[in-house]
Amino acid sequence: MPRQKTFDEKTVIKDAMELFWEKGFHQTSIQYLVENLGVNRASLYETYSDKEGLFNESFALYRNLVQQNIQTIFTNSKNVKDGFNSFIKYFIFDLLNQRNGCLISNTFSELLPTENQKTEQKLEETRLIWRNMIINILEKAEKQKELKTEIKIPETADFLYTLIIGIALMSKTKIDSNQLLNTLNNFRDKILFK
Repeated sequence: MPRQKTFDEKTVIKDAMELFWEKGFHQTSIQYLVENLGVNRASLYETYSDKEGLFNESFALYRNLVQQNIQTIFTNSKNVKDGFNSFIKYFIFDLLNQRNGCLISNTFSELLPTENQKTEQKLEETRLIWRNMIINILEKAEKQKELKTEIKIPETADFLYTLIIGIALMSKTKIDSNQLLNTLNNFRDKILFK
């Protein structure tokens, strides 16, 4: 008969997400996880197979939370340009504020290139999720006649995703948040919107 779990899996995944986000995959040892999550080593291995299994669950949670936040921002905005303004503030001042970067961009920089096909697939899946989300947002802006007429939506979505990942990486340095904000504001005003 299997042992009954004495911990809440959702809480462990959320707390592990914070630890991986702060320290990175390689710097977060199983011992560190055990000490900070209040779960014994056997339970972690029994539930998640290994550190990578727990990381994958944590990464998926992070990706879903960020995606939900972004969708909420655009849903609650009167138009796409206002949504983009709110997204910029969320991205620069909330998501990147602690100088831990973004777990997605951190994972790109820490774990790629890799021979691990699961990791590579997970990151490519993440890129495609974001790309599709950006395309949907830009298509809505195009229908509402907010975009500049020369915009090619798929290429712009790829560029914007690359810009977001780069800004997230730069946020881990001593760069002033206002510089990162100006980069996105310039993209908004000079490339994207009328």
